[in-house]
Amino acid sequence: MSVVKTTIEQLRSHADEGIVLTNCGGDLQEWLDGINNQFMAAGIFKNNSKFDSCYAFEDYGVTNLMVPTDGLDIDNEKLDSWVQGTYRRLGSTMLSEYYESESIDEAEAEEISPILGGG
Repeated sequence: MSVVKTTIEQLRSHADEGIVLTNCGGDLQEWLDGINNQFMAAGIFKNNSKFDSCYAFEDYGVTNLMVPTDGLDIDNEKLDSWVQGTYRRLGSTMLSEYYESESIDEAEAEEISPILGGG
């Protein structure tokens, strides 16, 4: 299992879908190992699937992790429940939702920029 450093712009080339965990401090390998253990214990992985790698990226000055779910045998209902249940504690969200929030943040910044004297 490995943690690969990347940029938010390069994330799209690494996976179509995955889980993003925000504001991950400390040893990033421990995060990956912990997520694998939680998924196994919760029955989210099927047929001995597991995360082999994840991607670390900086956004708004904090380190985030994205673990790709492409090609894994996963119980999607349990995955959705886990993501919703850990949102407040781990800032977990699906990659597609993370991109949507990034687009909204950029659009809001463009809207308020003239108000604040920018743009």
